[in-house]
Amino acid sequence: CGSLVLKVRRGVDCCGDYGMVRPPEPWEASDGAIYMVRELAGAAPEDAVAYLPTLAELARLTDFPQHVNLHETLWKCLPDIATSVGKSAFKPALDPFLEPMFRTL
Repeated sequence: CGSLVLKVRRGVDCCGDYGMVRPPEPWEASDGAIYMVRELAGAAPEDAVAYLPTLAELARLTDFPQHVNLHETLWKCLPDIATSVGKSAFKPALDPFLEPMFRTL
């Protein structure tokens, strides 16, 4: 990986954990949840539809610096989610996404 940090402990990979651990930020958990909904939509589309309003709420969040990273994940995953759940299930949930989508552009 090109890291110049000395690997002083055995069993540590190239860019491994060097004892510096921090708790995850709330946005990082939400980012992971978006990926989980995408996977759920592929396996059980009828269950994933229930999470679309929550994803729309995430799209409206802008009060933290990393919101652009969260939105990037959402806009990358949303087409896959929409395809998996189907047009008839996704269309009623589309409206809450439109304003945040255009604001992100």
